[in-house]
Amino acid sequence: MTLPPTRQALVDAAVDVFTEKGLHGARVIDVTKRAGVAAGSFYTYFDTKEGLFLEVVEQARQALAADVPRARFSDADSARAWLHDVVRLQVARLAEGAATWRMINAAALGNVQVATALRDQADPLTRTLTDELGFWAEQGWIDPGVDSAVVVDALIALTEQAVQQWSHDEAGFDLDAATAAVADAWTALLRMPPRGAGR
Repeated sequence: MTLPPTRQALVDAAVDVFTEKGLHGARVIDVTKRAGVAAGSFYTYFDTKEGLFLEVVEQARQALAADVPRARFSDADSARAWLHDVVRLQVARLAEGAATWRMINAAALGNVQVATALRDQADPLTRTLTDELGFWAEQGWIDPGVDSAVVVDALIALTEQAVQQWSHDEAGFDLDAATAAVADAWTALLRMPPRGAGR
């Protein structure tokens, strides 16, 4: 779906303004100035600054999920390889936008209404992973006792927090090492059998 140019300009500007000033510190006028649009045009597209914030988060979530293919595999090793690729994609995208994701998490922690709205907002990555893991449980590739809807939230939160911590490391961010660490954590939490176990 293509948004009207002014609306998208506001969203793009809001990413920078919210990242710099946080949700609480940002003002509508800061966003409209950064977008290069008339202040009054904001209210043509958004009722509140919080509504704009939710649009920023929705687009960020869509970008995180954009390149994740939906797939069905014939064996656990292929599923594990797909999971590793998904983790690598997520780790890379989260690292690239670390400051923005930090701001999103801070806004959710500081505002109950925002936290509730974010929880209720559809997340395409969560949906894709939940669907895939449900299928994997049916195939016996992960422990069937794993509640995929619950564990997916935990896996995404684990990845976000790990990348937030590593993005502060003065030694630099090693994508391969980070991907391996997170993928190992995911497979352990999912109770996947060892590679080649043929389950």
